[in-house]
Amino acid sequence: MLSLLGALISRNALAIAALAGLVAWASLAVKKHDQQVARVAVQEHKEQARVVVKKAKAAQRRVDPDSARRVLDSKYCSGGC
Repeated sequence: MLSLLGALISRNALAIAALAGLVAWASLAVKKHDQQVARVAVQEHKEQARVVVKKAKAAQRRVDPDSARRVLDSKYCSGGC
């Protein structure tokens, strides 16, 4: 009777350990996926910002080419721009 109880407890412990391992693995996989999604989102926002800056510089050149050249060219900045 005692060995039957021991075997039952042992099987349950193995099942619980396997389930805990599966949950831990799944949570790590979800965390890794979330980090990857966040990285892609940041890259997309950076690319959108680059496009907006490029359009803004082009619009600035169209409005006032001389002043835009002074603002955009680093040779006119003496470290304070």
